[in-house]
Amino acid sequence: MFNDLKQLVEKAQKIVILIANNPDADAVGSALGLEAILSDLDKEVSLYCRVNIPFYLHFLEGWDRISPDLVSTYDLAIMVDNSSQALITSDNDPQVITRLRQKPLVILDHHPVKSDIDFAELIINQPELSATGELVFSIAQSLNWPLTKEAGFYLVASILSDSLGFTSQSMTNNSQPLKIVAKLVDLGVDLHDLAQRRIEYQHIPSKIIPFKGQLLKQIEFFNHDQIACLVVEPQDIKDYSHIFNPTIVLDEMRFVDNVKLSLGFKKYVDPSNNLIKVTLRIRCHHNCQQAQTLAQTFGGGGHVYAAGVKWEAPNLNFDMIKQEVLTKAEELLKLESHET
Repeated sequence: MFNDLKQLVEKAQKIVILIANNPDADAVGSALGLEAILSDLDKEVSLYCRVNIPFYLHFLEGWDRISPDLVSTYDLAIMVDNSSQALITSDNDPQVITRLRQKPLVILDHHPVKSDIDFAELIINQPELSATGELVFSIAQSLNWPLTKEAGFYLVASILSDSLGFTSQSMTNNSQPLKIVAKLVDLGVDLHDLAQRRIEYQHIPSKIIPFKGQLLKQIEFFNHDQIACLVVEPQDIKDYSHIFNPTIVLDEMRFVDNVKLSLGFKKYVDPSNNLIKVTLRIRCHHNCQQAQTLAQTFGGGGHVYAAGVKWEAPNLNFDMIKQEVLTKAEELLKLESHET
């Protein structure tokens, strides 16, 4: 399978790397790491993501090379950390998929889902891996592609992010991510420097503190306190999202008794104040493993402990979306309790 990728890369001179509409450190890190590797193979590489890269990811130098515009000409597209068509395009911009059909597309992923992109030339999806960055490393090692300190920095950031600092469920009886990071440290990657850069971009201005307090007060609890739900309004997104991700406050729920699922909704409106997009961040706590199933019910995806969904259409009905998600979440928690 890796040899099939090698042949496609060897035939291509201009390669575009695609990042989904919900970029995280694994997606951006694996993309920038792959960019460094392919550039050392004398390929002309560009990076595409339809949305802005969040501020907290700016510690990954090179984020500003990621463009919201898909290049006009390329020979091969490689999508990282995503297998879903919904997360690479939007109802308002279907032309991206039309253009991607015109050239070979490769998918590199580790999410345990079946891709709905039926025109991909090659799909390499290894759900047993902790991160897509781990997959990129394995490919480079297998094909004897160059692995520099620069590429290693990005791949370490990717692995540390999606393995939750080597504490996620993917680490159960699995030392491979540790071994890979050790090899990259031996290559010259400075873990202390990486950590300091990451912390620098997580600093927040003092005005965020009362805002965080406000958000915590807005959290609703459902299903005998098993579900924590936060709804972030458009004005708050406009005022604060460039420096702080409001749904992050739900991570505090891992310390709260009984809470098994946290649901973070964000609402987006057009200039006429019509609701045109809703995103949902799902996180599991206290050994719950229903995030992926809940997300897939509504066309999203992710992992059993962390997943996401996006709704995008004119004049969305948020109350209906929220109620449907809560109803399904309650069903899943009930089933899980019966199974255990």
